[in-house]
Amino acid sequence: MSACFGPRIGINGSETINLDNFRVNVEHSMVYVVVMTTGPGLTGSRDALAREDQVLLVPGVPALGAASEIAPGAFCNRRSPVEIGQGVWEVECTFDNTALRPNEMNQEPWDLTPTWQWSAETIEVPLIYDAQDPTRPILNSAGEQLPPLTTPESVPVLTISRAELYFDHIQIQSYMNRVNSQPFWGWSANQVLCSEITAQQQRKDTTRYWQVEYRFKFWYNGGEGWRIKLLDEGTYYWTGGTKGTGTRRPFGDDAFQQVTGNLNGSGGINTSLSTPVFITPAFNRYQSVDFNVLGLGPWSWA
Repeated sequence: MSACFGPRIGINGSETINLDNFRVNVEHSMVYVVVMTTGPGLTGSRDALAREDQVLLVPGVPALGAASEIAPGAFCNRRSPVEIGQGVWEVECTFDNTALRPNEMNQEPWDLTPTWQWSAETIEVPLIYDAQDPTRPILNSAGEQLPPLTTPESVPVLTISRAELYFDHIQIQSYMNRVNSQPFWGWSANQVLCSEITAQQQRKDTTRYWQVEYRFKFWYNGGEGWRIKLLDEGTYYWTGGTKGTGTRRPFGDDAFQQVTGNLNGSGGINTSLSTPVFITPAFNRYQSVDFNVLGLGPWSWA
């Protein structure tokens, strides 16, 4: 699958004063590196027969009319692809704010800025501490942990819809049920989950294209995101306080029945009844991938 890497280092721009309209005109360019392959992934053979129109369709290359990432009010008005090696292209995109936003009524669907909306979804999360007092764990009067409790929590949901001339179902396998390996829409790694990708065929005159919708769920979870946080507990502990030291002794009650006890994070017994310890680092629920390769914003309303 072909991929876009960019923009590469070397952004350049200029500013001029427009005294007639009392504004500053901004123009800048950014170069995106695109690798075209004939097989799946970047391990496939370099595509020596790829043409300019195919390169410009690779996700991550700004569309004409796309908003600039660094200059508010500037939009892409020119794209110049140049092949610098077999299957390797550089696409120079020029942005400026000297004209009004392109008339989207006259643009093709696949050249329009994607639409996006925010909503929310409720998920069940473990309840370990009092929601208004993080120093107060959920314990009974004897200092014993209660049966596992959960509470509903709303998480932000971002839905992005755009027209694409090319879509492959491999994108669903590659990105759905994955978390972000790099910052995405201002959220750190592992805090964004791609939960759904749908694609529906459309037609504009004689051209067929896809209306693709991407759905992402955002969860901070104390900084852990979509990683799973587990209490450090088990059926035995090490008497030396850490794994492998002293002897291994099972937790048991007065009737010598094996029970589950709290651990201290190192394999020893947790002597604090009021401070539960979590296993660190937290476990990953999902594989990760860089969502930025898809070129899904964020965009400006300007």
